Amino acid sequence: MSMAPEENPSALSADFGEKVSVSQLILSRLDDIRHDQDIMRQELGELSQEIKQEVSGLHQEIKQEASGLHQEIKQEVSGLRQEIKQEVNGLRQEINGLRQETKQEVSGLRQEINGLRQETKQDLNTLRQEMKQEISGLRYWAGGGIIAVLVATVTIILTIKA
Repeated sequence: MSMAPEENPSALSADFGEKVSVSQLILSRLDDIRHDQDIMRQELGELSQEIKQEVSGLHQEIKQEASGLHQEIKQEVSGLRQEIKQEVNGLRQEINGLRQETKQEVSGLRQEINGLRQETKQDLNTLRQEMKQEISGLRYWAGGGIIAVLVATVTIILTIKA
């Protein structure tokens, strides 16, 4: 009669030995995997440090470059500001000069207009005086033709003045 393997001690022992051997193999593989993981962690840590250093270096480079560009822009803006101030000052001076010229021209034109007014007033007064003399002289000469002579006299006087 054959016995079930559970009942046979030598079969059980062989089965147990096989299972121990498989367990040892699995434990050995687990140790290898853990060792590989430790190596990977170490490599990843080193790589992480290298990347951090590289990023830090790049950050510093970019920061320095940005600072340099900021200084360049600041200087350029300052220079442009100075140029604009100079142009504005020049334009202000030009405007002030033009104002003075305009004031002088206006003053001269006002004087000229006042002179022309005075001249015109004098010419009108002279014309009135001459017309009065002409009229008083003509009253005795012709009673009805005074208007025709007066128009002719005014025309002659205006022609002479022009």
